[in-house]
Amino acid sequence: MKQRKKEAAEKLLSLVPRMETTREQEGFISALYQPAQDRYQGKVLIMVGGSDGSYSLTKLIAEQFVGRGLSVLALAYWNYEGLSKTVQRLPLEIVERAAVWLKEQGYQKIGMWGISLGAEYALLCGCYLPEHITCVVGVSPINVCGQAFQKKTAYVRKTKMLDGSGFSFRGRDIPYTKIHYSKRKIFMDSVRTRGLCLRSWYEGVVENAPEEARLPIETIRGPILLLAADHDEMWQAKEASDAMEARLREKGFGYRFAYYHYPYASHFLLPYHLYSKDIFWIERKYPKECWASNLDSFEKTLTFLQEW
Repeated sequence: MKQRKKEAAEKLLSLVPRMETTREQEGFISALYQPAQDRYQGKVLIMVGGSDGSYSLTKLIAEQFVGRGLSVLALAYWNYEGLSKTVQRLPLEIVERAAVWLKEQGYQKIGMWGISLGAEYALLCGCYLPEHITCVVGVSPINVCGQAFQKKTAYVRKTKMLDGSGFSFRGRDIPYTKIHYSKRKIFMDSVRTRGLCLRSWYEGVVENAPEEARLPIETIRGPILLLAADHDEMWQAKEASDAMEARLREKGFGYRFAYYHYPYASHFLLPYHLYSKDIFWIERKYPKECWASNLDSFEKTLTFLQEW
C-alpha cells in the first residue's frame, strides 16, 4: 500500500512544472516550463492558444507536455494585458523575440504548437521565421490568413469584422482573405446542429481564397504535423488540412509531414478535459470516443516531436 502511494505521489509530482519564468521585460509575455527530467534534449515548444484568447488555458495545455518531459514556452500573443484586444495585425515579431531569447537559454531546436487561430499563427511563424521555427504542430488549423476581427465579449453575436489582416510582419499586413460573417447563418446552423456551429464564417474560403492569402507552408524549414477533426463545427479544419497536404505534395516539400484526422473529435482536440467541449454535438454524443481521439493525438504529437 505504501509503495503504491509513493508511486502515485511521484507520478503527480512529475506533472508539476519545475520552473515558470515570465519574460515581460524581454518584449513578450510568456511562461517557460521546464520538466524535472528533460526527454527532448535541446528542444523547446512555443505554445499559443486560439481565438478565445485564453493565456491561462495555454499554460494548462503546456503542463501536459511538460509532464512528459518537454520544455514548453506558453506565449500570450493577444487578449492579455499590454497586448491587442482584437485579432488585427497581430505581429509575428512576438514569436521572433521569444525565439531569440530561447536560443540564448541554450535551446538548439525551437518548434511551435498552436490550436485554431493559434495554428494559423504558428504556421505563419513557420513560414515567415524559418531561421527560428523549425517544426510546427497545427491543431484544428486553417490554410489561409484571415481578415481581422473583434470579439467584444465571449459571445459570437458580438463579433465584428475589421479592416485589414489578422496578422502582420515587419509592420505590413500579411495578405489575407475576407471573411463572410453572418449572425443569422451562424444562429440557424447552430440550431440545426444543436451546438455551436461557425462553419459558415469560413464557407468557401478554403476552396476560393486568393493564392496570396493561402499559407505558403512549403517555405517552412522543418517538419509539419496537422491534427483535425472530421466534424469540426468551428471551421473547415479537415478540408483545410487536406488542402495543405495536397499543396505540400505539389510543391515537393522536403521535410517530414504527418497528418491525422479523427471521425470522433471536435475542434477542441486537446489532452485536457474542457467543460466547454459540450457545446459541440459530437462531444455530447460520443464523449469516450472523443476523449480517446484527444489522447491519441497527444501521443502522436509527442512521438512526432521526439523524431524531430
